[in-house]
Amino acid sequence: MVRNHCLAKSISDAGWGRFIGMIAYKAESAGGQLIQVNPRNTTQICSRCGQQVKKTLSERIHECPHCGLVISRDHNAALNILARGREIRQELPEFRPAEEKATTPPLEVVQAYPVKQEASQFIGR
Repeated sequence: MVRNHCLAKSISDAGWGRFIGMIAYKAESAGGQLIQVNPRNTTQICSRCGQQVKKTLSERIHECPHCGLVISRDHNAALNILARGREIRQELPEFRPAEEKATTPPLEVVQAYPVKQEASQFIGR
């Protein structure tokens, strides 16, 4: 993203380390865990069949010629990132099931709502 001259300054100015730290803190306080995933090629790989489907950045729909899946490019990437996160989570020793089964442990679902700090005084937090 930094190579794109229109976005380079904005991306470089973003405090990515601080942002990830905040997300990790929020996940842990809600009983979850942040798992960092390499997003490389997540838009190019089909989330259903795993085949690589090359596309330009301007193509916003993922259309797989191998299995026929047609979904938003971003939705496809999100499904691939979720799958990678689940794979990593299974490899972590603290998340393995007590009995060595090949099942995936359930994920905690956390829904967060943005609230300005000034407003949090008025809603009892």
